Amino acid sequence: MKMLQYILLILLFSCEALQEIEENLPYEFSITEGWIHFEHGEYDDAEVMFSNVLDINIDVIPKNSYSEAYIGLGWTDLYKANTLWGTGNYDSRKGLRESAKTKFSNAQNGISSFLDLKPDLNAGLAYAYSSLVLYEDFTGVSYDGVIL
Repeated sequence: MKMLQYILLILLFSCEALQEIEENLPYEFSITEGWIHFEHGEYDDAEVMFSNVLDINIDVIPKNSYSEAYIGLGWTDLYKANTLWGTGNYDSRKGLRESAKTKFSNAQNGISSFLDLKPDLNAGLAYAYSSLVLYEDFTGVSYDGVIL
C-alpha cells in the first residue's frame, strides 16, 4: 500500500513537467509552414502561420520578416477571395482583395532594399489593384491615386 502511495506521489509531482508551453513558433518554421499550407489551398492555416510571425518580437527575427509575413498574408487573402463564388459572396471577395492590398502596402512600408521580396510584393500589388479595378468598373467606385 505504501508503495502505491509513493508511486502516486511521484506521478503527481512529475506531471508539472508535462505542461504545455505556449510561445511563438520560430520565424522560419512559421513562414515555411505558411507557404506549404498556401500551396495546398489551406488558406486559413496559412493565415495563422503568417500571423504568427507578426507576434514575434521584431528584435529577435531577421530584418524584413514582417514584410515577408505581410506578403504571405496578402497572397493568402487574394487566393481565398478566388474560392468564394457567386453574387452572394461579392462583398466578402471585395473585402479580402482590399485586405490583400493593405497587407501588401504594409509589406512595402517595411521593405528597404531586400530585393528577394520585391518581385512577390510587386506581383501581389499588381494583382490586388487589378482585381479591385474590376469592382470600380462594376460599381463606379474609384480608387484614386492608383497608377496601374
